[in-house]
Amino acid sequence: MSKVWKLAEAKNQLSEVLNLTLKTGEQEITRRNDRFVVLSYERYQQLRGNRPTLKSLLVSVPNMDGIDLSRQDPEPSSRNIQF
Repeated sequence: MSKVWKLAEAKNQLSEVLNLTLKTGEQEITRRNDRFVVLSYERYQQLRGNRPTLKSLLVSVPNMDGIDLSRQDPEPSSRNIQF
């Protein structure tokens, strides 16, 4: 079970906060009306899932050689406008 730490307490006992994170799981730190969660990198990876990075997505794009990517403007349509 996670412990709720006040910011000043967490700063003074950072090693303890990190050790408890590894042993018992997430630790919560509060600062006025803000709340933060400290978690291990392994837990972060689990929560993050297996999402690809932008780099891996760009590298995995299929070969675009031979594909015509030039812009084809449609014929302009003319309309009669009454003024």
